[in-house]
Amino acid sequence: MIINEFRTGASFWLFSPHVGVLALLHLSVGDPMAAMTAGGFRYSNGKSFGGFVGCALACSAVTVIFCYLTARYEFLDEFAVDGIEGMKVVVYSIVGGIITAGVEIGFLEMLGWPLGKVDDNFTIPVIGGFALSKLGESLVLSSQ
Repeated sequence: MIINEFRTGASFWLFSPHVGVLALLHLSVGDPMAAMTAGGFRYSNGKSFGGFVGCALACSAVTVIFCYLTARYEFLDEFAVDGIEGMKVVVYSIVGGIITAGVEIGFLEMLGWPLGKVDDNFTIPVIGGFALSKLGESLVLSSQ
């Protein structure tokens, strides 16, 4: 498969294929959407609540679309999110979007974690991917 030959980034080394793709999709869609919707109330680090909402909505939407496409088309089976169906896709998408948006606005920095000072282009795929991975495992385990 052509897609396999172009895997790059830490998210593909750390996580399963579907989480790696979703983590990079969250970065490539959520970060620009946060920049486009930034405005209004600003946190101490200069990030805005509008950016948080824009990023969360964009990441949630891209996760729903990704889950739908991988379930629909056979050539994307390697990237399918196994065991997560129906309303669990919605929960997976919303919670994953909120976590990614929190990482994007620097929530970890606000909590005083040293990793919060790292560029969000690194933390979104790594921390967001970890959250998606653990969230997916808990949703699959809850259905057994």
